Amino acid sequence: MKFHITLNPFSKADTNFIKGVSILLIALHNYYRWVNPITGENEFWFSTANYIKSFVTLRSNPLELLNIFFNFLGFYGVQGFILISAYGLTLSYRKKHPGYGKFILERFNKLYPAFFFAAVLLVVIMILQNSQLISLGHLKDIGLQLTLLANFFPGKAMSACGPWWFYSFIFQFYLVFPFFMWIVDKWSYKGLIALTIFGYILTILVYPAMAKVNLNPYMLVFGHLPEFSLGIFLAIRKEIKIPLWVIVLSLLVLIAGNIYSYVWPFANLAAALLLWIAVSKWLSALKPGVLTFKIIAFIGMVSMYIFAIQGFTRLSFINLANALSNPVSSLILGLFFLAITTGIAYMMMISENGIRTWISSAGSTPRRYLRFFSLPLITLSALTVLFLTNYSASVRNEKTRNQSVILISDSNTFESPKKESLQRYPGGISFRGSRSYSMPPPESFSPRLEVDFGKIDPKKLVEANATVMMFTTDSLSSGHFVMEVLDKKTDERLVWKSTHIEQGKFPLNKWFSCTYKYVVPKEYLFPEYFIRVYVWNNSKGLFYIDDLKIEAKGIPD
Repeated sequence: MKFHITLNPFSKADTNFIKGVSILLIALHNYYRWVNPITGENEFWFSTANYIKSFVTLRSNPLELLNIFFNFLGFYGVQGFILISAYGLTLSYRKKHPGYGKFILERFNKLYPAFFFAAVLLVVIMILQNSQLISLGHLKDIGLQLTLLANFFPGKAMSACGPWWFYSFIFQFYLVFPFFMWIVDKWSYKGLIALTIFGYILTILVYPAMAKVNLNPYMLVFGHLPEFSLGIFLAIRKEIKIPLWVIVLSLLVLIAGNIYSYVWPFANLAAALLLWIAVSKWLSALKPGVLTFKIIAFIGMVSMYIFAIQGFTRLSFINLANALSNPVSSLILGLFFLAITTGIAYMMMISENGIRTWISSAGSTPRRYLRFFSLPLITLSALTVLFLTNYSASVRNEKTRNQSVILISDSNTFESPKKESLQRYPGGISFRGSRSYSMPPPESFSPRLEVDFGKIDPKKLVEANATVMMFTTDSLSSGHFVMEVLDKKTDERLVWKSTHIEQGKFPLNKWFSCTYKYVVPKEYLFPEYFIRVYVWNNSKGLFYIDDLKIEAKGIPD
């Protein structure tokens, strides 16, 4: 009897196949993680509740199997990209032995254009949707992502577009990869084992401290050193025999790692090995001419572009899937999402190749540089024209908003204190009336106000306006006036926006009005959603609030 599985080297077509499998897992995960029922996953943060929700949901509704699978496990497709990146780079590096500068420049040249084009496409979509320039805050988030440093800024790794965290992460790997190769050349397999152990120890030790400041080691390269080491190991061995007990152990670790927090750090490596084995055996059963192979390999060929855009091409499909609320329609819409995103990705690839050809076709080096540096000017000009052509629509929308009426509203003057929190309603400090609501440090939240889209005709909704009066005598005060869009069934947050009153800019000894105006996108105009507003004190100072109010305004009958 055979008590092992033999893994053979991957060809270039095979690498496209595993990229295709990986991006399908990731894209469907990012789609289903917002489609009801939402069960959650243990990608960056661990919670036993996610496993329990998945189990209970599947037991009560087996037809949601695909939703639960991709929601809970689809993110492990990232491990496929980690493995194939380490695998392909190892083979290429050992064949060419490029200098460090040339190696980094080549990697940047391959990675960055798709990322930049995706950022431009996101700006275009936002201009078309809103008929106005995007906010300065959003532009800052996009700019920070384009620096490839977003993962080092608290809470910014997934800003602008969630899946973009991977670009900063993988570029970090490119920067240190030559060092990994030096370790392998010097100490062979012992060096890979050392990297793996170092990665586990460092990640486990720093995870709690990083989590407190909203950073995450699993968004940084050292959080995935074991998987990178496995990819390098697979590349330097011509043929590998994996004992069956290793496969069984990996499966048990993967299962236990999503149930028990102390096993969770080891689940990524187990998932990576199992994914590689599964794809290898699938490839051995497929012939290159088979349609399934061709489709998945094609998707893998454009996977870099799919990765770049699937974070913002999914939204309309998610909203429609939640509106229909049926597992079959959710699957059909998910497939449409994949097809359309793949088509856009292919057009992006063709466009990038055309631009590269256009630049390289210039006769002299100065002309090539001229064409290269003219691209940002061309892009900026195109965005300006796009904005100007949509300006009239923006004016019309503004007129509509000015003529809109209040569809529904809610308010809290804090004049009727609750017995269980009477100390939070001080007398004698108020904007109007006799009481206000105190917001003590370091973490406190005000009562919430909500606007239920199911109580109005959401198609008539234009914008939500929220106001609150604020007062402090403490120079350490700062806070957020938060507006969220949530799903009623799951209470999952779809949008989080805030007006941030920074420390030092909080007016002292006088009441002032803090406002937030939110133009509700068409994607959220469904009765299943609602808006919530509240005040959050995350500072070291005490402040007070009064007259919290929200109004949903829309088109009159």
